[in-house]
Amino acid sequence: TNRDVHRVAEVLVARDDQGPLQERLDYAWLRLAEPVSPPRFPVALRARAAGVAVGDAIVAINAGGGVPIKHDGGGRIRDLRDGVNDYFVADTDTSEGSSGGPAFDQELKLVGTLARGAPDYVPTAEGCTRTDRESDPALAREQFTYAFRSVEGLCEVDPERWLCDPSCDECEVPPPPLRGSEEGCTLAPPAASSRGRMSGALLALAVVTIALRRRR
Repeated sequence: TNRDVHRVAEVLVARDDQGPLQERLDYAWLRLAEPVSPPRFPVALRARAAGVAVGDAIVAINAGGGVPIKHDGGGRIRDLRDGVNDYFVADTDTSEGSSGGPAFDQELKLVGTLARGAPDYVPTAEGCTRTDRESDPALAREQFTYAFRSVEGLCEVDPERWLCDPSCDECEVPPPPLRGSEEGCTLAPPAASSRGRMSGALLALAVVTIALRRRR
């Protein structure tokens, strides 16, 4: 219904690195024009560290290639980009149109969002195209921007946000209904917080890929 569609009121921060850069990040933080009502709520996310290792299983959700929302629980992380920590590579079954789709760890915490990947189709000898399939996990090319790097980008432009609280140095943001806590960070500020309640326009915690051109 129309209640499932939410307008964007503001782009708080966005980054879309291009070309063969040493560091390549791709994310955006959006503020919605109106609050999102239950049963929908922001996901838990890894806010301060990658939280994954090579070989870890991940769950990717996307709607690429014109299909309905797809759940892929068979992917594994193949490259962490250690030393750069901008994105990780996984062997997920994702295709063009999946950009911004989330990747969750086995605790269902958001660890990244899809940014780029391998070509989806290859030509055949008959002059047609077919879906490209790669059986060697070592050749995986689906790239997911780390969620914690997206959080860093938000905190660089708006360090006063509760998500940027330095007391959350190693914390993971829990999902609702845990809306308050005596210590650490929470998904929503405690009622007695000096920063007050969140404004009427709910900040979209799902980081999304910039869609300014035809991409994955």
